[in-house]
Amino acid sequence: MKQVKIKILTTQKVDGESETTKTFAMGKLENKEDAYVVSYRVKDDVPTRLVMDKSAPKATMEHNGRMVIEQGATHTAPYQMGPYKMDLGVTGKKVLCRMDADGGSMKLCYDLTMNGTPAGETTVELFVQS
Repeated sequence: MKQVKIKILTTQKVDGESETTKTFAMGKLENKEDAYVVSYRVKDDVPTRLVMDKSAPKATMEHNGRMVIEQGATHTAPYQMGPYKMDLGVTGKKVLCRMDADGGSMKLCYDLTMNGTPAGETTVELFVQS
């Protein structure tokens, strides 16, 4: 397990409008046999764990719930955002991994639905440095 610096770019597109936020965090990188695991906390202090599968375009993000982002597939799961609980649908559009044991980048692009209602497109890019 390595200590790493992480830059996170999150872009949300809803109804033709786009907003990008940039966040920095310190975290840990694990190079497992079947996946890269990046763990960190940002300003809301909720732990985030991102598991990027090495053999398929698929990632699992744990943050207030568990989202599976798999390119070309839709997964649903219960999710909590503050005091609100909802069913979150995630349709993976693109999952890219350019990682090695020292760091690299990950990109996840997916469409979201909340309780069956379209909620826009989200792109998360992580840049990981040891």
